[in-house]
Amino acid sequence: MMRRFAAALLALAIAACAATQPATRPVAAKLPPPPPTEVRPVTETVQGVVITDPYRWLEDQTSTETRAWIERENSYTDSVLNSLPDKQRFAKRIESLLNTDQLGAPVIRGGRYFFTTLLNLHAGERDWTGHPAHRSCPDESEAHDERRAGGRQRRRKDAGVLRSGGRGG
Repeated sequence: MMRRFAAALLALAIAACAATQPATRPVAAKLPPPPPTEVRPVTETVQGVVITDPYRWLEDQTSTETRAWIERENSYTDSVLNSLPDKQRFAKRIESLLNTDQLGAPVIRGGRYFFTTLLNLHAGERDWTGHPAHRSCPDESEAHDERRAGGRQRRRKDAGVLRSGGRGG
């Protein structure tokens, strides 16, 4: 009895797996190969070790040959990406993941730490808001000045000075 149950369960699992396979071949199987890249070996000896680089010629970013190679690669990439069925959905998802607040490195001014921050704007927000610089300024006399940085609705947050107890409006 147990063997029949196990056999039936195995058959059901195999049928379920077979039903979930895609009806068409993956996109990668239909793609043309990328444009060929010329091999021009350059050999050098660095600290007694012989190194051969077949693509050293591509390191010269200003050469017309390198620029032409980059253009061919970009055209190929565009053709591949434009053929993807969910390109718009994928692009929106990537943009949402990259469109985040960004905190710059701290700068010391007058013995205090200041940061530059790019913030995402939401509809209805003000162009300027005061925020105390808590750790580097316990009396809250320093604040952050948010200004529009242009571009994709971001704000640049720079340190500004407020009177103690004052708030931005």
